[in-house]
Amino acid sequence: MGTRANILVDHKVPDHLDRPAVISRLAPTLTATIAVRDYWNSTHPEDPGDRSDCWTASPQAPPPHQKFVLYDGPGGFLINFGPKVANVRASARWRGFLSIEPARRVHLPAFRRIAEALGASRIAYLPDDDPLEFAATIDGASLDDCIAEMGRRWGPPQASIEMIAPEVIQAAEYRVPSVWFLEDVPRTV
Repeated sequence: MGTRANILVDHKVPDHLDRPAVISRLAPTLTATIAVRDYWNSTHPEDPGDRSDCWTASPQAPPPHQKFVLYDGPGGFLINFGPKVANVRASARWRGFLSIEPARRVHLPAFRRIAEALGASRIAYLPDDDPLEFAATIDGASLDDCIAEMGRRWGPPQASIEMIAPEVIQAAEYRVPSVWFLEDVPRTV
């Protein structure tokens, strides 16, 4: 599978279990997430796997798992909510997100639109397969808690998600770089 690109965002979703309300809230992200879907399908025209054009929610789970709902969107996006933080997982591998400019350029608007739709103030970009995701979504950590932990583990955030440092791109050629990025959510409205 590989380590995927993820974001953690604070959110203002009053009830993440209200599937119709969350899906409605995510509707403005469809143009950006469908662009990601189309990008991935263009890179493998012989096997266009993702054909989705809407957000869906996982079925109602039996107790005690009722408080966990996964939202699946076009482009391979998956959202999992915690009480204070939402985790958005992308189909892009972290190494590719860092080093392949077209992949990053198509994913950034989608991540930003999702963050904006959820009412986020900041976006932390990070690799998945990390306990921080569980701290945020299951243990209820705040985004500030997660940011502090990323700083302890990996040092300060990288300077810019727009212009990845050459040494990070070079490192991505051989391994999954333990770097992260932080930005305020740009407002499009």
